[in-house]
Amino acid sequence: RYYVSAAFWARDTFLWAFPAMLASDAAFARQILETGFGRHVRNMGVHAHYIDGVLLYPGFELDELAAYVIALDKYIAATHDTGLLAAQHMAAGLQRFMKELEGRRHERTALYSTFLDPSDDPTAYPYLTYDNVLVWRALSGLSEILAEHGDSEISQALQATAAAERRAIMDHCVVDGPFGPMFAWSIDLEGNYRLYDDPPGSLILLPWHGFVSRDNPAYVNTLSYIR
Repeated sequence: RYYVSAAFWARDTFLWAFPAMLASDAAFARQILETGFGRHVRNMGVHAHYIDGVLLYPGFELDELAAYVIALDKYIAATHDTGLLAAQHMAAGLQRFMKELEGRRHERTALYSTFLDPSDDPTAYPYLTYDNVLVWRALSGLSEILAEHGDSEISQALQATAAAERRAIMDHCVVDGPFGPMFAWSIDLEGNYRLYDDPPGSLILLPWHGFVSRDNPAYVNTLSYIR
């Protein structure tokens, strides 16, 4: 009777568990992708679903949105199996991803807002560094997927969007910290920011997602602050 015992979070499945699924059984990983896209894209980016895709808890969460595409990219990079892109629900999911993302973009800056943070709590400032790194990773991955699938024009547009977001993160999310320039946890694009970290979406993971090298000065200062 635990109230979330039959729940689904895209973050937990596609960011945390999926790499192990892919490493152990690629066919099973494909099944997870197809089931996840098939059942859950109608509430893509919404905090929590029941296991059948029905909404459990409302609240937009940017990491939940990006998780679908990051997992798809990891699968195709590992298997080169682009055949599942032909399924209608996969195409619908990618279209939904882009539509939801566009609605979250700041009107002047290539950063994307969230209502809930990776701990599923409302955030004081809407532009989270970690979440935007996930979006950058998803856009970069989707660009590679479409390039491999032969959609070069859309691929190039997505790569340009990802590059613009990377510049925006480095321009706006690197702030003054106690050890020098470092990555903020969140910002509001009006000069306010928060220094913080959170294990479900830790800034420690920025090199894991390929955003910076481990010796990047802002990242080193961020580690010094966290530790």
